[in-house]
Amino acid sequence: MINPTNYYIAWGVYIAAGCFFYAFFWRVTRFQQQRGLSYFLRALMLAIIATPWYVSDTGSAMAPALIIVLMDAITIGGEAAVRAFVPLFLAIILALVAALVLMLLRRGRGRGKARLEARQQKKQARKEEKQRKQQAREDKEAPEGQSA
Repeated sequence: MINPTNYYIAWGVYIAAGCFFYAFFWRVTRFQQQRGLSYFLRALMLAIIATPWYVSDTGSAMAPALIIVLMDAITIGGEAAVRAFVPLFLAIILALVAALVLMLLRRGRGRGKARLEARQQKKQARKEEKQRKQQAREDKEAPEGQSA
């Protein structure tokens, strides 16, 4: 078994590297036109980077699930890789569902803002039209009052 201090150092290095990579990936996936695609790619990458799983069936040590899948497939065989692939797959599905919900919430909020702005513009236009009509009435009445 690995020394607990080394185990925590290894996880710290992995988490730090994962954070730096994810920050870089976040910048790369800043699409202006296709926000939905960037949400899905970011969620997929976060699930792949951040999902841990047990190294062995009996042990309590954990490692990134992607590494466990790859190592089990290489050393033991494809059937053993399924053990870590299932939680990784479920984490990916959960992340994609969360990205979809976030995208729909942001889209709805954006549409709500657009509706509010359109309503305010209509209200302002009605107010200006009312002022123009009032001004026209006053202009019409003013010459009559001067001639009497």
